[in-house]
Amino acid sequence: MFSELSIKGLKVPCVFVKTQRRRMRLEFRGSKLYVIAPNGADVERFIENNKEWIYRNYLRQKFYEEEAKKLNLYTRSEKELSQTLARFIAKASKELGVTPLKVKIKRMKSRWGSCNAKSRSVNFNAFLKYLPDELIEYVVYHELLHLKVPSHNERF
Repeated sequence: MFSELSIKGLKVPCVFVKTQRRRMRLEFRGSKLYVIAPNGADVERFIENNKEWIYRNYLRQKFYEEEAKKLNLYTRSEKELSQTLARFIAKASKELGVTPLKVKIKRMKSRWGSCNAKSRSVNFNAFLKYLPDELIEYVVYHELLHLKVPSHNERF
């Protein structure tokens, strides 16, 4: 069920979801408010008791949406990222005197890149596509340097 709440002059898009859980909860997904409640729950009273929270968080969501529009995110396709990486790998390989045998692009949660010096393979995070070339180049140099110096010691 979908509707709209009016709080202090704001129209808040709202989705009502029935659940088997015993407790009600409110959450924002984007700028839509989801009211998740068990059958028979007093949803109107719950919303009334949480109007101030809904108002504050709706304003926060709208603010973040507007700020996100202002961000200058670089986006490129995986193919374009692959070409960019190839260009920087060729440049870094020539400068550093090392060449990886295997290069992979994959989704990683906590790293921009990784290197296995023994197998001479390097992995790059697919989310590099959102970064400017200067940062991608830095990650490439960092990972290729690990082919020479595997750890982050003084020599690195």
